[in-house]
Amino acid sequence: MADPLLNYIGGEWRRSQAREAATVRNPATAEKIADVSRADAAVVAHAIEGAVKKNNWSKSGHLCEALSGGWQAIGDFEKAIEWLEAAQQAGDGRLTLAGVEQLANLRDRRAASLMRSRTPTEAHRLRAAELTGQSIRAITLLEQLSGSGERYALRGGHHKRRAITLQGAERAAALDEAATAYLKAYQQGDAEWALLNYVQVEELRSRLTDTPSRASDVAEDLTRMLGTVDNSYYWTAVAVPDGQLTRALLDDTIDTSQAQLVELYAAAFDNRSTWSQRSSTLDHLLDLAELHPDEQQSKAIRALHRKLVALT
Repeated sequence: MADPLLNYIGGEWRRSQAREAATVRNPATAEKIADVSRADAAVVAHAIEGAVKKNNWSKSGHLCEALSGGWQAIGDFEKAIEWLEAAQQAGDGRLTLAGVEQLANLRDRRAASLMRSRTPTEAHRLRAAELTGQSIRAITLLEQLSGSGERYALRGGHHKRRAITLQGAERAAALDEAATAYLKAYQQGDAEWALLNYVQVEELRSRLTDTPSRASDVAEDLTRMLGTVDNSYYWTAVAVPDGQLTRALLDDTIDTSQAQLVELYAAAFDNRSTWSQRSSTLDHLLDLAELHPDEQQSKAIRALHRKLVALT
């Protein structure tokens, strides 16, 4: 069988990573003309990006923000950041506050991904420092507008991921700042996600510094929350496996809880989740693995991550 034709995008032929091909036929005779490679998400994103640039649509903040969402959906954070920054500079000034929050979050996630490399280069370190600096400046401005639970959670995520770039006392200080921010988010009403992150990050801080955990103050809240989780959409549904992961983290039983955790996460992933949502959950597991001071438990979290990646 001949190789299918490539996709002609932006004046050049592009090879898709998709395995399927579409057969093009003459509508009058049904005679086969050619097999054409189906465009995968990355090829489609390149096509849209080319159209935006060619037609000078980058002056529209809304279009740039939407294109960023496309790149984020396929996991290209650098491109997603690039287009949110373009939205920020667009002449119509139409980048939404949600877009500003998303830009801060993407910068932190990209910085963490750069530093999770076993051998980060100096260029990686410099880029990560640039991204985290830009992120915290934006988060501070957002909090000045409104100190909502969501924005405190954004700060918590920033310091959690910043801790990955640090060691020793500096890492412990960043985890302390993350725990403080997540607790504020929980107190502001950003319930399941903020509470679970607070307990997890505080436990890591406690172990790293060999000091008592302050999370015992919310132990009853955690138990009550896990008994009343709403499974109607992804972020509440995933609180069930996240809650069990938290208990396993506290009890040092992540390695012996693998089968149960995989089953629970699989059910949450099947709950109308998007690739971006699953990716966020998987990145969080990598963050925990990177930050856990116990090598055996860290390896167990990475093993869980690999099993969940296989599901997606």
